[in-house]
Amino acid sequence: YILTGEVSVGEQSCIEHLPSVSGSYSKIRFQDPALAGRKSLDALDLTIDSVIFSHYYLKAASECEYYEGTSQGLQSCQALSNLCVMSMYDEEAAACKEVDIISQKRDRTSSSTLPWLYYEDEADSVNDDRSIGMKISLYPQRNRTNSLS
Repeated sequence: YILTGEVSVGEQSCIEHLPSVSGSYSKIRFQDPALAGRKSLDALDLTIDSVIFSHYYLKAASECEYYEGTSQGLQSCQALSNLCVMSMYDEEAAACKEVDIISQKRDRTSSSTLPWLYYEDEADSVNDDRSIGMKISLYPQRNRTNSLS
């Protein structure tokens, strides 16, 4: 068994198996999405060592990857997916890599155990759907209010 979790954050626990992606999971990179892929002196590009990711990742990734049909396993898949979202869907982030590996291993019938993070075939129809009137911005100065209409 492998001890996981950070005492400074919460309760520690043990896992039986390491997940497929078990290196650099606490390193989180933040970069300005508008400038991704371009070099700019004022672009945000910051990597931090996150105690939150260090606390939650191994347990969530392991219990999700080795899912045994329990509600705890479902919660772990939710937590792992949330870590990917908190990584801004960075394909190089451990949580997003792990979600991808798990989704490739599972067949269509068991894929419902993973939250829906990515659109595949239906991306265009979802992207073009204007039935929800919401404005969202990563730049608060450009969009002072986020409201549903």
